[in-house]
Amino acid sequence: MSALADYVDLLAVATVAALFALAVSPFDALGTPPGIVLSLVFVVVLPGYVLVAVLFPRGSPPAADPAADRPGDRVDGLERVTLTLVGSLVVAALVGFALTYTPLGLTRGTFVTTMYGYLLVGVVAAAVRRRRVPRDDRFSVAPGPWVRTRVSGGSSADTALAVLVALAVVVALSASVYAVAMPIRGEAYTEFYAFTETDSGAPVAADYPRSFVEGESRSLWLGIGNQEGESTRYTVVVQLQQVDESDGRPSVTASTELDRFAVTLDDGRQWEREYDVTPPTTGDRLRLAFLLYEGDPPATPTLENADEEIHFWISVEAS
Repeated sequence: MSALADYVDLLAVATVAALFALAVSPFDALGTPPGIVLSLVFVVVLPGYVLVAVLFPRGSPPAADPAADRPGDRVDGLERVTLTLVGSLVVAALVGFALTYTPLGLTRGTFVTTMYGYLLVGVVAAAVRRRRVPRDDRFSVAPGPWVRTRVSGGSSADTALAVLVALAVVVALSASVYAVAMPIRGEAYTEFYAFTETDSGAPVAADYPRSFVEGESRSLWLGIGNQEGESTRYTVVVQLQQVDESDGRPSVTASTELDRFAVTLDDGRQWEREYDVTPPTTGDRLRLAFLLYEGDPPATPTLENADEEIHFWISVEAS
């Protein structure tokens, strides 16, 4: 038997990890059946398998006496399966926890990249550890004596318990793999903001113009940031609203549309523009509203149906 056969399982780990990281994840194929299967293997099986391969490079104990000739770096098949599932849970949890406290943050991209790097390093370490073991004593993916022992003479209660433990671990891991196999809501969002400038030119999200004179303009800055994962067309509607607050619940009694414009941004891009506000009517307490929509706005734009909104109260004196 070729010496390469001693490492066929580690080659398979590297191949599956490469298929997931290079072919599935970047092309939005995670929701397809092959993508889901690869996601489950990538998170539920591979991390723990590599960890166990590093820690236990030897094969199963001899069938005649499982307790004999058993160094600390040897486990039988059932133990290897259980440790693989538990190890995957531990590794996935530690990677996610660690990324949460790094500047990169925990996203699908950082999780996949970090896990892929871990798997590659683990495969190399497992191969080195296995090479140092006498060839006849190395772990092999071929079915060993433990399979025959469990099927023919093993305790049915022990087997059932092992199956239940494995199922419980798989269920727990499946919850964590959802974050990798499906889009993460927190990754897709749009920023909509307003700011003014200090005398030194520094931006500040405060000191918005509150007092106007009819027919005269005052300015502020508007900004949009596209983090939706794709190019997006936005529409901004600017309204001056008269609001009745007599019953404690603000309700719009009249609304004047001051402006409407569209902005198209590629993913990851930002748009900022100085915007002049020119109120056409007077009033002591008017609501100036900037309503943002992805695509076209509805027939009647309101604060309630806007995707994002900014508003503040102003007063407008007669000229």
